Amino acid sequence: MDLTRSRLESAQRLTQLVGLDSQVSFQWGNALDLPFPDASFDVVMSQQAWCHVPDKPRLIGQCARVLKPGGVLAFTDILRTPALSADEVERLGIEMIFNDLGAFDQYLQLMRAQGFQIAHSEELGALWAQILVARLAMYRGMQGTTANKFGDARRDQWDRYYSFFVGLYQQGKLSGGRFVARKT
Repeated sequence: MDLTRSRLESAQRLTQLVGLDSQVSFQWGNALDLPFPDASFDVVMSQQAWCHVPDKPRLIGQCARVLKPGGVLAFTDILRTPALSADEVERLGIEMIFNDLGAFDQYLQLMRAQGFQIAHSEELGALWAQILVARLAMYRGMQGTTANKFGDARRDQWDRYYSFFVGLYQQGKLSGGRFVARKT
């Protein structure tokens, strides 16, 4: 499920390309108001998307609501650290559309408050910093292709945004987290 229709369309194309379209369905919707009945799912998963979703307590509450008893919540997300400044938060909101960056301990507290038992939690900031530095270098190696497709101005804008983002990981101002919890 995604709020952005173009992301859903891309997911559908990729799923069809790899031959899994008969096994997966996609739905447009808001994670803060999941359009599913209570206790509908065995597993709820997300990968680095909740940084774009405001109101983390409601988000975790919606996940708890749609999970069956014993169901698993598994997600990764981009996390803020105490070193991140208010100006950097504002810039990330504008450039990366991060509506609300969660923190590692905040997610643990919210899940426990919704009756989840934490099975696994792991900070991933150092690992993600390495991956993102390599990814930025790869993207920069494709600058000609990017400029041809989107224009020089868009390529340069994206490079400023993404290098700022990667720099925050290198400085320890952003981190990442992996969480697995079971609904009790």
